Amino acid sequence: RGARASASSAPPRRARVRCCCAGVGASRCGGAMSTYSRPQVPAGSCGAISLRLAGRDLLKPISKMDQAFYFLQPVDVVALRIPDYPTIVREPMDLGTIEKKLDASSYATTEEFVADVKLVWYNARLYNPVGSV
Repeated sequence: RGARASASSAPPRRARVRCCCAGVGASRCGGAMSTYSRPQVPAGSCGAISLRLAGRDLLKPISKMDQAFYFLQPVDVVALRIPDYPTIVREPMDLGTIEKKLDASSYATTEEFVADVKLVWYNARLYNPVGSV
């Protein structure tokens, strides 16, 4: 009985209704949908989704480039025998880490995402001598 009472006190779910002229600009349905009110979306939630999708769209072609495999995972200083890497590159970053941060919605702004992408290339230029790759 208690569960039934709490279920009936919940607000009714709105049906997902799409206007026949959505995205057209002018209403062709005679205003039948003009009384439909959209559910409220919490501030920032669309931005995170948009950033995640846009970020993936950006990372996909970069990850498929010929020499991208160097940047897909963190630098393994032991396997590559480069013990000086952490002393030169103070803030390591790679495309795999960026993708994980996108999936976890760790970026608050687009600028943070762009800064991490730029950091990948900055670190590569910082550590590798000119003409080495």
